[in-house]
Amino acid sequence: MSGTFKWGLVAVCLLALGVGHPDRAEAQGTPKRGGTALVGVSVAGATLNTQLTSAVTPLIIADLWASGLYKYDKTGAKKPQIASSWEISKDGKVYTFHLRPNLKWSDGHAFSSEDVAFTLKAFAQYNTYLVKVQPNLDRIETPDANTFVVHLKEPQSSALEGFDKEVFPLMPKHIYDGTDIPTNPANRAPVGMGPFRFVKWEEGRGITFERNEYYWDQPRPYLDSVVAVFIPNVQQQQNALYRGEIDVLRPALPQVGRTIEQAKAKGAFEVREIKVNAAERLSLDMNITRDVLSKALVRQALLTAIDRERISKDVYQGLAFPAMNAIPEQFTMLTDPSVDYNKQFAYDPAKAGKMLDRHRGEAEPARRPAVDQQGLQGARLRRLDGLADGPHRSRVRRRPLVPMQYGQRAVRQSDWLLQSRARRDRRQGGGRADGRTPAVVQEIRGDHRSRHATSDADQRQEVLRCFESLRRHR
Repeated sequence: MSGTFKWGLVAVCLLALGVGHPDRAEAQGTPKRGGTALVGVSVAGATLNTQLTSAVTPLIIADLWASGLYKYDKTGAKKPQIASSWEISKDGKVYTFHLRPNLKWSDGHAFSSEDVAFTLKAFAQYNTYLVKVQPNLDRIETPDANTFVVHLKEPQSSALEGFDKEVFPLMPKHIYDGTDIPTNPANRAPVGMGPFRFVKWEEGRGITFERNEYYWDQPRPYLDSVVAVFIPNVQQQQNALYRGEIDVLRPALPQVGRTIEQAKAKGAFEVREIKVNAAERLSLDMNITRDVLSKALVRQALLTAIDRERISKDVYQGLAFPAMNAIPEQFTMLTDPSVDYNKQFAYDPAKAGKMLDRHRGEAEPARRPAVDQQGLQGARLRRLDGLADGPHRSRVRRRPLVPMQYGQRAVRQSDWLLQSRARRDRRQGGGRADGRTPAVVQEIRGDHRSRHATSDADQRQEVLRCFESLRRHR
């Protein structure tokens, strides 16, 4: 089974109305400078350097401070950034990037092709996306300050994809050269070429960025600053968005459907689909060294027996779709649209059973037992009866199945879960176990919205009080 998530391809960005987003500003007229946008994120972890991590929060924050040779726009097309253009030789071995002249890093230091060459040489060993490109590198050239050339040993169709901003953000040579890269302080206080420059990281609160005066795409950005607010709990992130405490949020997959409903109901924010070229796949890999799974017919039968449409609908709320074949559809130059597993191996349990029967070489269909919970429970009870009447009866004590006993077990588990979650929220930096507005938001916008908040701690205590009477009967 293989599937692709629409919302891995399509990252959801929620923007409160009135934030100075460039696309909307242009649609409404001349953009106005000023203001601070608050972005809800989970705790960032140890580093913001996306050459060293592919975690979601650093990737979101990298849009503020980092730039690359190019990036993908909302349609999935390549859009120049630091490289104004590029070309590939006819033999597919030489990639030449033409860089924008007279650029500067966010600290004011001059940028050149040496920085690009250094990024590739120094960071490729840490970047999991470049592990397939690095062994094929022949040499790197910088004939002048605005030209960067990569020579490959052999043609490689995926090489260009390794240089986009998401997987190859540019790093300053004057900051990292001669240092231990994984422990360099700049990994937590980055110097980049993005629209904003790093200002401060406050543990448990958030990270502040201000407009980068050296940004290459002037007059953007229009905002004065952006604050990435730490909100570890995904439901608290949603609540902060609904209450207007934050302006931008990429919701977790299970929250997307609910967020779209709230956007339509409240009209206070909008949902935007942002297409990216990184296909996110869910696949079932089989160990073909095992005798049974080494047979193509068995693997085809298993694929035919899986209802991929139902998985998409029930598990992923319709936000995924069955993949056509092993190569993601987004890679149009690599995939073969004539190979469509959804047509070749359409969901058909009866057909799958016959395929397995054919593999076993049986003339008659094999008997495949159905799962019957009531029958299984009855079988267990009969087994107990047999033990009680047999030679092992001294070790068997029959007890009636009392529904309340199961209820109490559920109560104890719920009690433990609620209390452990409360403890976890208190331990995590930036946790909001009391449901109040984050301190960094209070400082920027005040705490007047918190009167509308529902206290998570109060909810937990209310549930515990409801279960109190049941505990007395343990």
